[in-house]
Amino acid sequence: MRFHPTCLEPTRQPKAVAAGFEGKRNSRDRAPGPDRLIAPAMQQDKQPFWVRFQLFARLTLNAGAITTSASGSRIFIVERGGALKALHRDGSVEELGNLASTTPTPIVASPDGNSWLWGTLDTNGKGTVYAGTKGASPRVVDQSTETARAVRPYSWTQRGPAIEHGAVGIGGYILFYTATGPIDLVDPASASITSLNGTTDCSFSDLATNGMIACFPHGKGHTLSLMAAGGQVTSVALPADRFAVEGAAYFSPNGDQVIVGGAAGAGAGNERFATDLVKTSDGSITPLSLDNVRPANGEWAWMPDGSLIVYRPQVAAAGPGVWLVGPSGTVTKLAAAGEPIGVLTG
Repeated sequence: MRFHPTCLEPTRQPKAVAAGFEGKRNSRDRAPGPDRLIAPAMQQDKQPFWVRFQLFARLTLNAGAITTSASGSRIFIVERGGALKALHRDGSVEELGNLASTTPTPIVASPDGNSWLWGTLDTNGKGTVYAGTKGASPRVVDQSTETARAVRPYSWTQRGPAIEHGAVGIGGYILFYTATGPIDLVDPASASITSLNGTTDCSFSDLATNGMIACFPHGKGHTLSLMAAGGQVTSVALPADRFAVEGAAYFSPNGDQVIVGGAAGAGAGNERFATDLVKTSDGSITPLSLDNVRPANGEWAWMPDGSLIVYRPQVAAAGPGVWLVGPSGTVTKLAAAGEPIGVLTG
């Protein structure tokens, strides 16, 4: 069974979200953690270059601020009152405008960090999704019309941003974030919306460049569905003992593989995680070389060279950690604790 967050957490006391930073975590956080990491992209020599927050100028966010995501050259921060700012590697802070909400959803940003979506939820449970770029006025992209569902940004896929028509009022012990309703695909240039077929009864996770969808079919536990653009569906049976709960299915840059995460569902402090690789050509499945970890929370879990960012949350029985797993299976430990929130490419 999967549970999903639907709104921002209530205001809490400021806490450390990374070395040298204080603030509040975002609504997609599944488990508490003392630290958050950002992975800069591979340098020209193809060796991974990792920078922890303390290598930035030491700054303190205002009380109630949210570190929400990172892409391009920007680490997106939402301050109390809805002010959107971006932090850069050199410690400089960029003003990006106001989100016109004291409780916006987390930012979903383009890979280059130059465009972003966010959402708001009114007192009647109706959602509105906005698109923004630096220096431009926000524009409405989508608004809720259904009962008991609200539109909100879900992810920025290889084919553009995806908006979820998600259920309202669901919560619980959340390990993976998969969609709770149909998905709309947004054209980044025109902001036109197209409904994504097959996502009404299959919890969406990702969309590849070739149009293949990775999702988890309703009523069929321990199963990953790969739905080709032409309609062909490959059902992948996931090991039930390692995938009592499943999620975080993301396509590799060239679309030939999908990473998928699982967990035993044993509860906080006792949790055990799993990550497997699935070939999109035939659905064959292979465990990742590093056991008891889960994928990072987004398509950017895949680095351009095929390396993978994986981590173990604080709820794991074995304790937290963050690792980079290379295409050949080599493992590099990046941090003793933390949750990756994005990849910096600029």
